[in-house]
Amino acid sequence: MKITFCTYDAVGFTGGPNSWLRRVLPDFKKAGIECKVLFFIDHNSPDNCPCWRDLQTKGFSCNALLRGKPLFAQIRWLLSEVAKEPPDIFVTNLSPVGLYAGRWLKEAGIPTVGILHSDDEYYRSILQKFVFGNTSEQLSTLVCVSDFLTEYAHSFGGTKTAIKCIPYGVPIPERVAAPPQETMQLIYVGRLVDEQKQISQV
Repeated sequence: MKITFCTYDAVGFTGGPNSWLRRVLPDFKKAGIECKVLFFIDHNSPDNCPCWRDLQTKGFSCNALLRGKPLFAQIRWLLSEVAKEPPDIFVTNLSPVGLYAGRWLKEAGIPTVGILHSDDEYYRSILQKFVFGNTSEQLSTLVCVSDFLTEYAHSFGGTKTAIKCIPYGVPIPERVAAPPQETMQLIYVGRLVDEQKQISQV
């Protein structure tokens, strides 16, 4: 099986969706799934972008386009890259270019999968246009990364897009931290928000 993923990267960018890609693609590879990643980057050299660099080092096929080009040119580039080696599944992830290209990928017989990573305004717009909008632009499947987001997506109404819940999941190491004897100190890396991150429980 072949899967092509789409994502964004930039110098120093460490967002959750890319951290997920860096962790899950090696697992797909172990399962015999061939993965390719198409990047839209904000830098002339993709080698300075962490997700690109990591996946290249791990032996994944990666191609990149500078994001400064007009949207139609980015869509055309994506479609031409997919046409070279058509995958069995195309994961648009959260990429606007991938989402807009989805209608032509579906016409070519390639199922499209979007991922709902959050419930902010950006993802609300994605739901309205690419899950509950015109049928021709609807994703084949939407994967929500939590039960909360699955319920959120269903609250928009009916759609032909299949809505599934597949949590991110994280590997649990053999050794875990022991409770501190005194005051616990920690470093938190992420957004300080309660709805998505439950930061008030830390």
